Formats: sequence, C-alpha cells, structure tokens
Amino acid sequence: MELTSTTEAGRRFVAIAEEHIEAFRGRANAHDRDGSFPTENFDELLKSGAVGAFAPEELGGLGLDSIHDWTTGIERLARGDASTAIALNMHLGISRTLAQSLRSARSNGDADSIARSEGMMRAIAAGDLLICATATEPGTDFLRPRTQATRIEEGWSISGRKIFVTMSPVANLYALNVRA
Repeated sequence: MELTSTTEAGRRFVAIAEEHIEAFRGRANAHDRDGSFPTENFDELLKSGAVGAFAPEELGGLGLDSIHDWTTGIERLARGDASTAIALNMHLGISRTLAQSLRSARSNGDADSIARSEGMMRAIAAGDLLICATATEPGTDFLRPRTQATRIEEGWSISGRKIFVTMSPVANLYALNVRA
C-alpha cells in the first residue's frame, strides 16, 4: 500500500519531495561510502520550499498541518536518501512546533510571540532558517535530558554532552533539549 496525501498542502509537499528522489538517490551511495554529509541535498530542499512545509501559506510556506501528509512526504524523500529524509524530519518537527506556537499566540492575541513566531516562520519559508535538533545524549532519552541549563549573570550556562546533532553541517539554528 502506498501512502497518499489527504490535503492540498500535503499534495504540494509530496510533489516537492518526489522531485528530489532521483537526484538524492544518485548521491546517496557515495555519501554513505564516504561518510560525508549531503550538503547539496539541503541546498536543493531549501530552494524547493520543502523546509518550509509547516510555515503558513501567508508567510511563504506550504501550510502543511497533517501529520499523515508529513509522513507521506518524508517517506517519498527516503526513497531517494533515507539519511536526508530523517535529517529534514528533525527540522520539520521543530518547525511544526513553531507553527503550533504561532497559532496559539494568534488565538491568545500575544503580539510579541506572534511577531517572533512569524519572523521565524518567514525565515524558514524563505530558506533562510534551517533548524537542527540536539536531543541525543548517552544513557537517557528525549524526555529526560542530562544537559543542564543554569541561569548565570550573563544569561545561561549550558553543560552536557550530545552524541550527535542531526543536520548540524547545514543548520543555522540549533534547538537544544535541556533541563533547567
């Protein structure tokens, strides 16, 4: 059974993902063999608008809202390069949370949060903001991070050890999973 999208935004996201399959597949083996990062795949994902899937349409994104359609698009990308698909998935998970925060701020009339969230969503949709996740730590899980954020006079001090940071070679914002 093949997954199919159920919304218009989902159909656009899946169509964009399908456009990348052949090029990603053509590079995947070499990157796996060489242990190299597929930077060119992310250059193409930024240009195609895939990274802005969850950004609202009025801010330049695809307006994706359906988890099913998200999964369908990621499955299509994985047909070309599973490593690229999982890395993009991490960015999309964070950007989906930002989109939910924007909807919440709008419904609450929180002008500061609206401005901040809209700015981030615009940057994501424009391909200017790519977010990576730094959640993985030895001996724990996402819900119980060991990395500690401590308030200091100058702001915060963060101390911990991450095993890997998905998509770090191309990201320009790192989302940290810490305890305070």
